[in-house]
Amino acid sequence: MTNEHLQRCIEMVGEWISLYRSVSIAGLPGTERRAELEKIMWQALQQVVEYSKSEEAAKNAEERIEVLELLSRAVKAELAVLHEQDAFYVEALVERIEVLVRKLEEKEEHAETRLDRNSQSEKA
Repeated sequence: MTNEHLQRCIEMVGEWISLYRSVSIAGLPGTERRAELEKIMWQALQQVVEYSKSEEAAKNAEERIEVLELLSRAVKAELAVLHEQDAFYVEALVERIEVLVRKLEEKEEHAETRLDRNSQSEKA
């Protein structure tokens, strides 16, 4: 999972979560912040579209499904914020998104470790 679009999407979802958490202390964010959150989510969506066009995505169906699940839940959370749904409901969605982000990041770390080992063994 080294695709730059995928990495950028994960970063943007993390940015969305950070902004949401920073402005939702007393409930859902205000109108101005909602627009900012929406912009970030559209950018994340754009990155997933670019990722899905990649050869890497075509080769890894499991990862593609995980990325689409992440995006689906993130968009669902964004829509819940925009439509002023219950803050506890949004928080439950955000927590699930964080779990999916951690899962994808862990896979990335494992993939990098394998690549490092393979390159070291080739040098030896």
